[in-house]
Amino acid sequence: MLTLIRRIIVLAIAAVGLAREWPYEIVALRAAGLWAILYICSLALELVLQHLSYSALRSEHAKADKAKSKAGERTGVTPAA
Repeated sequence: MLTLIRRIIVLAIAAVGLAREWPYEIVALRAAGLWAILYICSLALELVLQHLSYSALRSEHAKADKAKSKAGERTGVTPAA
């Protein structure tokens, strides 16, 4: 989805530049620069989202393990794992 958003933004800026009759070289340079910046930002955003997902998963597993150990303390039986 980030790829689609990046493409739409770059094409929209290129279309605006062509509509304003900017030289083709300027439009191409601006589009390439914008694409590079958006590419790096989308990679950074993807890494942040993966990190948050991983930390949430670890937290969920830690809570489940804690609940298992508490259940074993109450009944005197330890789970088989």
